[in-house]
Amino acid sequence: MSRDVFLIEGGSDEYTYIPADTPNITVGGAYVDLSRYKDAETVLSVELFDGDTLMGSYTSDKNLNASSLSGGAKTFRNTFSISEARPDRVVTTLTVDGMTVDRIEQSINYWQAKPESERSYVYVEDGYYKRDGKIVNLIGVNYWPSYHLALQTYNGEFDTRAKYDPDVVRADLARVKELGMTSVALSLFAYNATASNNMLDLICICEDMGLYVDLAIRSRNDYDEEFLYFDKEDVEKLVLRMHFNENDTVVAYDMCWERRIGTYGGDEFGIGRERYNTLWEKWIISQYGSVRQAEKLWGISVPRDGEGNLTGPSDAMLNNAGMNPMICAYYRFLDDIVAKEFNEFRQYLLSVDSNHLLSFRMQNAGSAVNPSEGNYDFQSLASVMDFMSPEGYSVASGDDSMIQLMFMAAYARYCKPNAPILMKEFCANVASGSTFDPKDNSVAIEKAAYLEQFMKFLYQSDFSAFYLWWYPSGLRAAEKNDCGLFDLDGSDRLTTAVLREWISKFPDRDERTRQCVPICIGRDGTGLGIKGFFNYVKYQLLAAYRYCKNVVFVNHRQTSANVTVYADEVLNEAVGGTKTSGSYPLRYVNGQIKKVEIYRENGLRYAKITVCNTGHATWRAGTVALTTTDDSDVRITPSAIEEDVGYLEEVEVTVLLQRMGDLELRFVIDGMEFGMCYEATL
Repeated sequence: MSRDVFLIEGGSDEYTYIPADTPNITVGGAYVDLSRYKDAETVLSVELFDGDTLMGSYTSDKNLNASSLSGGAKTFRNTFSISEARPDRVVTTLTVDGMTVDRIEQSINYWQAKPESERSYVYVEDGYYKRDGKIVNLIGVNYWPSYHLALQTYNGEFDTRAKYDPDVVRADLARVKELGMTSVALSLFAYNATASNNMLDLICICEDMGLYVDLAIRSRNDYDEEFLYFDKEDVEKLVLRMHFNENDTVVAYDMCWERRIGTYGGDEFGIGRERYNTLWEKWIISQYGSVRQAEKLWGISVPRDGEGNLTGPSDAMLNNAGMNPMICAYYRFLDDIVAKEFNEFRQYLLSVDSNHLLSFRMQNAGSAVNPSEGNYDFQSLASVMDFMSPEGYSVASGDDSMIQLMFMAAYARYCKPNAPILMKEFCANVASGSTFDPKDNSVAIEKAAYLEQFMKFLYQSDFSAFYLWWYPSGLRAAEKNDCGLFDLDGSDRLTTAVLREWISKFPDRDERTRQCVPICIGRDGTGLGIKGFFNYVKYQLLAAYRYCKNVVFVNHRQTSANVTVYADEVLNEAVGGTKTSGSYPLRYVNGQIKKVEIYRENGLRYAKITVCNTGHATWRAGTVALTTTDDSDVRITPSAIEEDVGYLEEVEVTVLLQRMGDLELRFVIDGMEFGMCYEATL
């Protein structure tokens, strides 16, 4: 740079190419000429090599095309065909009067899918992540490069051409690997469907280093007014263009970022429960027969606005509810509507990529926070997520708060048995309360002690995996924190030393056998939702923790987790209380229609219907059937399910369709309809 003439970039337009999709690559460079004397001969040359063999050569004075001129900068580029030859590196050189003044060498990589028979995707089984029958321990960090905070972005894209540096990424990930971690959580934006291949290059680096990837797909604005933040077609374009569906280094998709239902009126993190008001009224009528019947059974009136329209419970009602059967019914309604919303996107994404697991970072799901904050209940997500992945930010120092981790793990396994549970984010903020005096180590000591306690509870609670927040160090001004994994110079922090100790312990958890203490739970026991029944079992959890025992949650019909409760035996128990007549949602019996596929055969129209048992009681063979409601234009003959269907098990039912028009389907048992109504137009 002291010579006033220097390169500002050079090489190929991508670090990794997909030859099947890209016949030509673009090569070139740009340099700045700030010298006062313009009569010197300045030449930019680009050479492509395969090993030591020269594959192609371009120079600015002959065959590199100038594409832009801006001030003192000059930019040149040309194309090279990789249909027959694939160079592995490109060298860009700048000479002035024949003397080399600058040089950049860059490797070129190529990606193609392994033969399908050689791919091995991660799946869930027996409470673990597994690959080829072996347990996979996903222990990692939410990764952004170490230079990320210097980009002056909040937590957004770093994979653009201007921001991505694979040399720094490799150095960062080498530290991650040396620490004993096995995975990283990455993030990219759905609208980048036509952007660079840099995220694919990063995933290839992870594969080379033996690191698995959890991949979040996000929108331009994480807190817009759409349920999942992004257009489904953007996701499809991105997944297929990057060939993520054929990449077995990717373990799972993080479907949306810290989404929650939100407060009644909505806040910056959620669009609010007010939008559900019309659906809430419709749900009441389908479950109870009428609003008046529901109010009679509850002994309380449904809230209404100034114009007499039904509304959901206010924030104050949720935060201060005693035993209120209407509030209990509202939580069941949220279970149904949330499962329906996520299922629609799940089925779409599975049609694009059925090879990868699906979940999302669930913020305060499973935490003992105020119900009005509108966090998802694990029960709402059990039928549509492959595993639960809460965050740990509601957990403070001290056993009374840390015991939430044991509660999260036990409740997640109650709602989603045999699935792993992942702590998606937690941190030790070494900047919090700091004077930033290098001689003041008090905050670092405090945060190391916090992290030590957090890891101890994670371990005893049998969390299957975790991702620390996050890799880059330095003050994050927007949140006034520094949660970086290492110190700014790459050396260990006190918190890093804590992680080194605990990371080595996690892989042996599958070999541990500890007595599990059964604890009886029930969301209906209080109107405070998760917070209510956490408070109810809190001291039982603390006792189990102090005696180094784990816990397993059971419902009031079970003496142990292995006890089978049959749906036809619990028809007199309603959500929020026991009833013996009329229509009402059943406490332990529920179902979801996940997919309806229409086909013709011999001139007749059939529907293949995928159904899921979402209640904690087993459907006994022959007792549960599908039926059309009185309002359905399309009719079917009630079709019994001739096999036992356990909690969260799915089966397919084929029915003959009669007539066209609106279709409304529900489940029926002993003459009682149950489950959320499935609606479609044929």
